[in-house]
Amino acid sequence: MSEAALKVGFKTFGCRSNHADSIELQAALVEQGAVPCSSEEDADVYVVNSCTVTDEADKDVLRELRRIRRRSPNARIILTGCMASLEDGIALDHSMVDAVVGAGRREAVLKAVNGIDGSSEQADPAIVNFEELAAKRSKRPARGGANWRSISLDGDFPAALRGPGEMLGEQKLRARYHLRIQEGCENSCTFCIIPQTRGRLSSRPVAELINDLAQLNDLGYGEVVLTGTHIGGYGEDLGLKLSDLLREIAQVRPVQRVRLSSIDPNDVSEELLAVLSSSDIFCEHLHVCVQAFSDPILKKMNRKYRMSEVCSLVSRIHEVWPECTLGTDVICGFPGETAESVEEQIAAFEELGFSYVHVFPYSERSETAAVRLPNSVLPKERKKRAARWRAVGARAKRRRMKSILSRELEFVVEQIRDAAAGVELSGTSREFMSAVVSLSPKQAKLIRAGQIIRGRATELKQGEEQLRCELLNQESSE
Repeated sequence: MSEAALKVGFKTFGCRSNHADSIELQAALVEQGAVPCSSEEDADVYVVNSCTVTDEADKDVLRELRRIRRRSPNARIILTGCMASLEDGIALDHSMVDAVVGAGRREAVLKAVNGIDGSSEQADPAIVNFEELAAKRSKRPARGGANWRSISLDGDFPAALRGPGEMLGEQKLRARYHLRIQEGCENSCTFCIIPQTRGRLSSRPVAELINDLAQLNDLGYGEVVLTGTHIGGYGEDLGLKLSDLLREIAQVRPVQRVRLSSIDPNDVSEELLAVLSSSDIFCEHLHVCVQAFSDPILKKMNRKYRMSEVCSLVSRIHEVWPECTLGTDVICGFPGETAESVEEQIAAFEELGFSYVHVFPYSERSETAAVRLPNSVLPKERKKRAARWRAVGARAKRRRMKSILSRELEFVVEQIRDAAAGVELSGTSREFMSAVVSLSPKQAKLIRAGQIIRGRATELKQGEEQLRCELLNQESSE
């Protein structure tokens, strides 16, 4: 009688890089015969992929660890991700976690999943068990060199990695694949701990990325999002620039369409804009992380630009790439921010013509420089300012959506669900707008998750954040 497959539950916190890590871990485990499942299911082993961007993020992770341990007292629990990369075993005890593996050490996670820990001579030194933690506490884990892991252990896409919308173990794969092009960040923003958890900048070779893009296309992904810890720094360690990678992608066209994830304003060069705006393989969308529309706040954050440069950049984007949807991030309630400053920043945001904003109330992260800054804003006031920003962002997004009504849109199908009138397909347009189209069950049978379809935006209903579309002839999008 064959041995039952090992069931591994996953819980992922934080950014796109963490989610990319979890997908890669699941793919490798499937290759080894394990069955990935969600953290809500009964599993033999649980992997908690943590985020430590704020102290609140740490608390969320700790709550999840306690919850899993209460529900599954006999399961093995492995903590990985950014929280695991800081002080070994920070705020943990033996009863909560069986092993700690720093971010980016996938092979070590796989060994821990299979029950290999620091007790054997052959054990991976990246795995820290609690007997070792009790004997030795290191303030920071040692930084190694580049520790690249591609989609599977041997660097190729495993056969077990199915296409978009299909199941990997018990986990449904996203229809838009987030492909990591680099790891690490060497900026020193005062609010951020990530350079200490993700290590020094390390970029993947262009040829390897082109190959991955082609294989993702073969698997059925219509859109691939290029992501990383600091994608604007891509290639610095290879003597290259991000524009070099994008130029090669535009020439080879290994996949149908490509989108950039978040990028800092000072990393958007004239050359980069020229490449993006000159090829239809790139989605008409840039998410430029301004973080604050105020010079005094940007200085306190230790960001590498000022508002004059942001204004020049945005003006240039509108000129060179007028069809581009422009989004941003804002951290509100940063130390020293005043109520008057908030209104000035909102006015600047609206004047510059951004289409949406992701809002983050400032949250302290111990061991960062920002926690020592004076004039802290009360948490209640931070929430109030965040609500104000979100209302502004919602209006900006509706303005953008209204501006593309009656246009033909190309969007990647992400969800297919039954509806009263038949079947509804929803997805993301090239302009980073959510779109939905209603079809008959017969029509829907011809369409799959990950496929790019064309529709005409016909309606934006009150209170909705989706453009309702009518399906156009599919022959041009096959």
